[in-house]
Parts: sequence; C-alpha cells; structure tokens
Amino acid sequence: MKKLVCLAVIFLTACGGGGGGSSDTPVTPTPPSPPPAPQPQWASPIDLPQTTTSITGAFTSLVIPVDYNNDGYTDIVAHYYWNDWDSTRTDTSDLLVFYTNDYGNWRIEKEISLRKTTRKYAKGDLNNDGIEDIAFAVNYEDGKKYNSCNDLAAKPVVLLSNSTSYDIVELGEPDWGHAVDIIDNKVTFAGFCGLTQSFVNSQPVEHPDVSGLTFKYVGDNIIDYSEGVRLITQTGETLDYLELDYTLVNIITWNGQESPVKMIEWKGKTLIGAGFDTFEVFETTAVGKLAGRLIENYDPNVTYSETELPLYQELVFIDTTYNTIDVKEYNIVEEDYFNFYQVADINNDYNLDIVTHLHFDTPGIYLSNSLGDLTRYTGELPQDSTEISKGMYYDLTRDDVGDIIQVSVDFDKPYIRYFKGKESL
Repeated sequence: MKKLVCLAVIFLTACGGGGGGSSDTPVTPTPPSPPPAPQPQWASPIDLPQTTTSITGAFTSLVIPVDYNNDGYTDIVAHYYWNDWDSTRTDTSDLLVFYTNDYGNWRIEKEISLRKTTRKYAKGDLNNDGIEDIAFAVNYEDGKKYNSCNDLAAKPVVLLSNSTSYDIVELGEPDWGHAVDIIDNKVTFAGFCGLTQSFVNSQPVEHPDVSGLTFKYVGDNIIDYSEGVRLITQTGETLDYLELDYTLVNIITWNGQESPVKMIEWKGKTLIGAGFDTFEVFETTAVGKLAGRLIENYDPNVTYSETELPLYQELVFIDTTYNTIDVKEYNIVEEDYFNFYQVADINNDYNLDIVTHLHFDTPGIYLSNSLGDLTRYTGELPQDSTEISKGMYYDLTRDDVGDIIQVSVDFDKPYIRYFKGKESL
C-alpha cells in the first residue's frame, strides 16, 4: 500500500497541473486583493431647520446640546444676538429650541423672544425632575456701548423644565451679568455691578461674593478671578490665592476709547488687557482661559491700540485636589480666536480632553492619556467651505461617538449643522 501512494504522488508531480502542459511553464500568482477603500470619518452634514421668524442679521452666540424633553435624544437650545437691536422689540425670536427624535429628524419646538445678550451659561437640574435646566448670565450689551450698570443690567434668566415643556424664569435683581454656575440644585449668578445672587428652588440663599467676570464650582469649592486667581470654600473661606502682579496702562480699546487696562508679565511674556476671562472644570481640575494682547519691548510713552496687537490665548491647567492652586506645566496656546471651549472626557477613556471652539476653523481637539499628556488630534475634520463658522464636538446622537457641530459666526448667514462621527477619536 505504501508503494502505491508514492507512485501516485510521483505521477501527479510529473503531470504538472494536467492538460499535457510542460512542467517548466511558470504559474501566474493570484494578485492580492486591493485594500478596502478608506471610509470617511464623518457623514454628510445635516442642517437644522431655519426659524419661521427671520433671524437674518443675527449672530449665533450660544449653541447648547441638552435633552430637553427627556426622551433620550439630544436637543439643541440656540441663542441669537443682534449687533444693533431694540430690547423692547418682541417681533423677532432670539432663543430657539430644536427637538430631534430617533429618526434624526429635527424641528423647532419653540421660538422665544428673550431679547437679552447672553454671556455664559450653565446646565443642571434645578427643580429635581431629572431634566437639565439652563441658567444664563445676561445683560443688555449690544456690542457697541460699554456704559454703566443702569444701562446694561438685566435680570438673570433660567430656562426651567416642567412636565411637558419649559418656562422662562427671571430671578433676583438686574445685573450686568457675565458669570453663572450650577452645583446640585443651586444656581449662582455674578456680574459687573458687583452682585452675587444665588438661588435654590427660585428662592434666594446666602453665598459668598464671587467675581462678576468668571467663577466656577470645582469639587466642593469655588475658583474665580478678579485681581488674581482665588480658591475659596462655599462659605467664603480663602484656601489659596495666586497673585498676578499688574500695572495699569492706557490703551485704545476695541470700542475706540482710551481706557486703563491691566498689563501683566506671564511666563516671560508681556500681556496688555490680560486676565482670566473664563474657567471650565473637570472634576477637581480647573482650566482657565488667560487672554490678552501680546506686546514686545513695551514703551510707556506709546498709547497702544488693542486691535493692532496680536491676540494671545492660553489655557492654563490648575489642579485643586489638595485645596491649593497648583498650576501645571503643560498648557494650550491657540493662535485662532475662540470664546468658548469644552473641558470633558470626549472619547470615553476617563481622561480630561479639551475642545476649543475656534472661529473660522475646525475645532481644536486635544486628547489626553492616563499620564496627562495632551496631544492635538490631527486626523480628518469636516471643513466649512464658507469659512464663517466655529466648530464644536459633542455626541449628539448618543452612540458614544462624538459629532462635529458647525455654527455660523457671521451676522448675515446664521446656521447650525452637524456631521455625525463614525468612530471614536
């Protein structure tokens, strides 16, 4: 039997592949399959509907993702702003609520005439119904005048959910509002008139004075900035203080008037009109935006113009874990202008990430690892051919994959659109 098997093998080898061909004929190899075509990271854009009341000439100042009807799908609240407006007008809506459903269809649920300028916002459940509410720091600035508290003060506003919809609730006394935050079911407002107003269930409660420029709850404490960076308890006890030495110098400000502003030295740089104008928080880390105008070889005999000096914006990382102000060595410096930024875990790895909402550009996305190293994402991001938008990053579809939101920063063409992400960054 063993001999028969060997003969069979020899016979097959000698005959080649059959058909009488020579054994010297080369065999053509099968070409490898082509690699699969790369799939785009982002789906085609989806535009939110336009309002039935014209918002032409409006600037989209705030876009806030929130599940407002508690159906498990992320909705959007948007506030618009006019450079020249009459706050007594009621014929034009400036606060819109967009609802979406499981089919990804959007509709405008409500058009509200708020008629105030929104500066900052905070989200939290103020009435314990399981739905996030939105508190706004507001005033009557119109982008041109910069006058007294009497001219610019407005009552703080909360968009408060109820069983089927939401109510506009005004709280407290009018203020030149610029700062707001929520902790648990307590909301606190502060402004340039020097008021600090705090409420639980729409009733005033005691609260230590905080900066009208910016403050945030961080852990169980509060961080704010006025003359320096301050960390205090919720009863007002000072835990730590970071002093920023400054000199007052006169410059021509953005509104064409000569005004005294702060000049500080920061990490070997001279900054005019500088300070922390915003804080955002992740657990016990506060990320402050230090903004000013960069100047080299300062000459005290020259009155500089703010708009002619290069903009400097740095995100400064402050650890407050041990009730101290611990400024970290790493930072983020952006050349493109941005007003708002996100401090959150955007890719579900339990680490702090940063998204800067750059104007006229894609968002600046910085991902961190467990060691705290921040790396800017350099992959594909949706481009805006009109170059009049700012970019945000948010999981609108709640599939644990972030989406890009583009928001117009042009007064003539307000729009909101988003690109669904296909995989996590």
